[in-house]
Amino acid sequence: MSASADLEYWRAEIKREKILLDQGAVSLEEYQREEAEYAAARSKLAQA
Repeated sequence: MSASADLEYWRAEIKREKILLDQGAVSLEEYQREEAEYAAARSKLAQA
């Protein structure tokens, strides 16, 4: 997966996870793990 595709995936995933977090369907820890993956994807793209 390219860095930009990876970033787009995580951007959409964070949006979905935020909705689930607000609804109480996922834990804050799960959301924070997803945020870390998103941050890693942003860094990966910045280095590309």
